[in-house]
Amino acid sequence: SSREMEELNDLGSFKLAASAGSLLVLCFYAVYVVVHVTALKFGKRWLHSRTRALQSRPADPTNLPPVSIIKPIIGFDPNLRVNLETFFRLDYPNYELLFCLAESDASPSLPLVTQLMNTYPSVEARVFQGQHCSAQWSPSLRTPLKQEHP
Repeated sequence: SSREMEELNDLGSFKLAASAGSLLVLCFYAVYVVVHVTALKFGKRWLHSRTRALQSRPADPTNLPPVSIIKPIIGFDPNLRVNLETFFRLDYPNYELLFCLAESDASPSLPLVTQLMNTYPSVEARVFQGQHCSAQWSPSLRTPLKQEHP
């Protein structure tokens, strides 16, 4: 009977320790969730406040640098006209478009590019073809460009 009491006592201690451990894990998880939810809310508020500040302050067009946009083109696809026309309609004060056609002769996209250049004469655009546009173009653009088409 005293042995049974000791076993019950040990079992009670074990249950108490297990309950305390479970309670500790639950508290840790609750704090973990609260910290992350708070971080997400403050992060969202911080990001949106920066976005609003940037949007509320219009850029001064006289301070924007000129930009060259290099557009490599290989082949022809049904959405090419819509895609290229978006480059001609950019809302930026000073930019030029440099079209790089991979095919050296009879590129199927050349007539479309030429037509868009005639449609938007206010946008400075040039076409480069062939070997000056293929694998020689590196991220640093160390290959000099040779204009083959006005």
